[in-house]
Amino acid sequence: MDNFIEPPVTPAPAPVSGKPAPKRKKTSRFKTAVICSEFFLILLLIAAILVTTVYQNNQNNLLKDTIFRMSEEQASLTNELSRLTDSVERMEQMQEALVRSAADETILTYDDTGAEVHIPILADVPRHNYDWTCIQDKDGFKNYIVNNEVVSWRGIDVSSFQGNIDWKKVKADGVDFAMIRVGYRGYGSGAIMEDEYFHANMKGAIAAGINVGVYFFSQAITEEEAIEEAEFVLKHIKDYELTYPVAYDMELIPHDTARTDTLTGRQITDHTIAFCEAIKAAGYKTCVYANRRFLVLKLDLSRLAAYDTWYAAYVSYPDYPYDFKMWQFTDKGSVDGIKGDVDINISFIDYAAE
Repeated sequence: MDNFIEPPVTPAPAPVSGKPAPKRKKTSRFKTAVICSEFFLILLLIAAILVTTVYQNNQNNLLKDTIFRMSEEQASLTNELSRLTDSVERMEQMQEALVRSAADETILTYDDTGAEVHIPILADVPRHNYDWTCIQDKDGFKNYIVNNEVVSWRGIDVSSFQGNIDWKKVKADGVDFAMIRVGYRGYGSGAIMEDEYFHANMKGAIAAGINVGVYFFSQAITEEEAIEEAEFVLKHIKDYELTYPVAYDMELIPHDTARTDTLTGRQITDHTIAFCEAIKAAGYKTCVYANRRFLVLKLDLSRLAAYDTWYAAYVSYPDYPYDFKMWQFTDKGSVDGIKGDVDINISFIDYAAE
């Protein structure tokens, strides 16, 4: 018997309404909104770029104007500084001329406040007879020339601040003598200390053929302390041959409190005499180191005429009427064999020949 298969029944198609599905409507609106938003953002970006460009151009213009104005101001300041420098030089020249013209009457100096002080010249203190037109500057040194002959000697003064020194190079650079610090007394502690380079400097200078003297930085507050300082010096120099003086260097401490702040001029003079007499009694030459202000305001020069003066003044010529034998004219000198600055001196007498 044959098998009979019934064909499948195809379902009838759904009726078409003719209206779009609601889901398609929402998608189209969303896309439109996105496009509008992106267009708006592009417009904002373009506007921001334009604003930034304009701002940067303005800033660049302002910067150029500022640089131009600064250049003009710099040029103006440079010119003004040049004029001021010229004015200062003229004032210094005028002051020097005034000091020369008033030299027969008073000594001009300054007190602790910076005010001018005119000190009468003492009749019983010996005057110098140097002619400053005889001074010649050469290679960082000064020479005193009379009748085409050099009648002065070149010197330096050194301490531990100069460190290791090549004394052979110093000698080859034209140095005749050296004043070497033997030690110092602390302005606070009062302790006496040896200069750590004293022996090395003495041996090196003498071996190089340089004449030597020494100095001691004093902060003595009694005559007994001044004598103690002299004894310290004598102990340390006994094994060396000195041809230049032993100098007493007592200075005020301007930027700190010191044990010597309350000393009177009479006391400082007493201490100076006590030190120098102890040195002279041992057979050495002696001198007093000081600048003009200290000499005329802090010392009784009429009591110190028996001792040579080592004068310190960083000027074109010494503006000091009294006699002195050595002049320290700069603390910014340069000498071969010494690293950094060094004090340079001129001596108007040959102590080594005396």
